Amino acid sequence: MWVYWTMFCAPAVASLSPWRLNQSSRAVALAVTAVVLILVIGLRDEVGADWSGYTAILDENAARSLTQILIGREPGFGLITWVSTQLGWGVYGVDVLAAIIFVAGLSAFLIRQPNPWMCLSLAVPVLVIQLGMSGIRQACAVGCLCFAFNAFVDRRILRYIVFSLLAFTFHQTAIIFVPLITLIDGKIRIIPTILAASLLAYIFSFALRDIGFYNTTYVLQDLGGAAGALPRLGFNVIAAIVFLLVRKHWHSAYPDFLLFYILAIITLVISPFVFFAQVAVDRLEYYMIPFQIAVLSRVPEFLERRLGAAFTALVFAGYGAALGVWLNFSWIAQLGWLPYRSLIFEPK
Repeated sequence: MWVYWTMFCAPAVASLSPWRLNQSSRAVALAVTAVVLILVIGLRDEVGADWSGYTAILDENAARSLTQILIGREPGFGLITWVSTQLGWGVYGVDVLAAIIFVAGLSAFLIRQPNPWMCLSLAVPVLVIQLGMSGIRQACAVGCLCFAFNAFVDRRILRYIVFSLLAFTFHQTAIIFVPLITLIDGKIRIIPTILAASLLAYIFSFALRDIGFYNTTYVLQDLGGAAGALPRLGFNVIAAIVFLLVRKHWHSAYPDFLLFYILAIITLVISPFVFFAQVAVDRLEYYMIPFQIAVLSRVPEFLERRLGAAFTALVFAGYGAALGVWLNFSWIAQLGWLPYRSLIFEPK
């Protein structure tokens, strides 16, 4: 359990330090941290609720040709299973490759944040531990979308399309972000709209083949398929409401206002559907966690000093409590995450 608490507490302490690194030193520190995260996530051994599921996928894909994998469902993930099989790395190779994609995207997003260490600390309980160490297909999609979010802020349409489509090849729920290219420069443009519509039509033509699979997996599945969905959703909703409350300050301070405004609206629009399709909403809400952690880490800048410090303490306390409750009382955590095991060391 100490591994998980170190992952949470170390960046939290760094974020509260009175000393600040310059831009180049911060980049180096984040790069070193990224390598450590890749090792912790990628070299874990039988950690995560989906471990057996992914070993089954690996075995299934090992019997397929590369062509079959590339024209199948979620070919991006299929490709890294194929590469790992060809190299003889097995499930550990898949985990390492997935960790590289996930951590690279998350790091690219974090380095743009005013307080990347606080963001990283807030990302640990759910995004890093629960998703990165279990739902690795969606973790890869989140990593790709972090690059896409940066491209959206930079108004790089082609780059946004590439990374959002890459996210789709790892987890098809990422399809909801493709239409955002129509709003990338703040106005609805004809060419991006036509392009988005064409991409969606093409993608849906494939998705319709598996409509039964998606209906069973994301709509009809019982609530056990998304244990903890409501608390995870709650943090996203809080972040969305807080963002809307400070949106005027945000608009004048940061160039990513449009992206965050869209993500806040998406969060609030899909949230009520949690009562009808909890698994589907839970999967979509994972994509909003980068938005969540960025908002809650920046809000103190808009508050008076003491109030900002109190807000920061409250946020850390809330996330720490959520992590503690999950580690100590969740049967899923007890079964899939404890104790932490890796190829580097075994628990004593």
